[in-house]
Amino acid sequence: DPQSTHDAHQLCLSNTQNAGHSNDVSGANNTKSPETASPVIQSPSPARGSPIGTHSTQSADLNTIFNTLKPFSGENEQYSLFITRFNSLVHTNPSIDTITKQNILISLLEGDAKDLITSDELSEGAYEELRTNLEKVYNRKNDRRKQLIESYRNLPFHQSDYEQMDKDVMKHVCLTNSLQKCQVSINDPFLIDTFVDKLPIRIMRSFIKQTRNSTPSFLEASTLVQTLISENRALDDAEQRKKNRTQLTEICTAEVNKLSISAKSPRNNESRHKQSRPPKPSKWRSAPCTFCQQNHPTNTCQIPAKEKRDSIMKQNLCLNCLRNDHLVSDCQSRFRCNTCNRKHHSVICQENEKLEKLDTLVNCVNTNENLKTFFRNNGVDL
Repeated sequence: DPQSTHDAHQLCLSNTQNAGHSNDVSGANNTKSPETASPVIQSPSPARGSPIGTHSTQSADLNTIFNTLKPFSGENEQYSLFITRFNSLVHTNPSIDTITKQNILISLLEGDAKDLITSDELSEGAYEELRTNLEKVYNRKNDRRKQLIESYRNLPFHQSDYEQMDKDVMKHVCLTNSLQKCQVSINDPFLIDTFVDKLPIRIMRSFIKQTRNSTPSFLEASTLVQTLISENRALDDAEQRKKNRTQLTEICTAEVNKLSISAKSPRNNESRHKQSRPPKPSKWRSAPCTFCQQNHPTNTCQIPAKEKRDSIMKQNLCLNCLRNDHLVSDCQSRFRCNTCNRKHHSVICQENEKLEKLDTLVNCVNTNENLKTFFRNNGVDL
């Protein structure tokens, strides 16, 4: 059939052309990679090159950076830590491009440090210029060294709280590490003596005793101080426990004694009632009167002080206690005259005699004045 023959010829021609085209492509591929097999088509992986994966990873990095780095406001003593952390998290991070690094640095600058931003251009050159300006202004080693030494000198050391003492030791150690980075010898006697001078007297005394014949390094000195702090803490705790036990023992002893006394007290009370007798009345408050022998208590006698003194001397009584078994020179009484503080009874004091005479004169004068007033009021002029 002519039509069938024509169709078959066209089909063969088409196959031949396709085969030739395939051979051309295959030849081209063989030229570039003779030993490579046919390429295998794979679905794209976000972790390998996907923009979505890269964006999420970079966002996570930026969040970590801004949560970790604190802004720098231009304080010289804070620059070293700030730039060290920035270099670690941002500047040397290969996953962050230069423009992003510049933006991060600009956003972290505050106060005086922000004045060093001299260009509004976002470029590698502007980024490096900003970093150079920061280094020139704030990374001055001599000033940094002076600041660290001054901070070390002014760093306090607690005198009684052992936990705070441990913290203060570590603060001094951290500062000496910073000084060492600034080429300062931390084993310098000045630094060690400054540290020792701050110690509490108990720890300082022990430190000096143990290092009298040696020259410790700062690390050895700080380690020894930590040991002494631990020993003193243990000693104080032991003393407190002993004190608490002693107080408890004293309380228990007092309670036992109290119970013992309570158990014996009824018997003692009975014996006291049996032995109790009415006390003898005091001679000073009983009759007859020692001075005038009248029937009234001695302390109510109204005779003058001179007569009382004469009566005592006639009876050979003690001028101080009025007893008849000794003289005033042998009197054991601790009482003395209330008027002149001499060793005799107050009622026979000669000073009292003068006062009595003075009272008599005053009364007489008052009486005479009253009489004169009475007569004048009644028309009689004296």
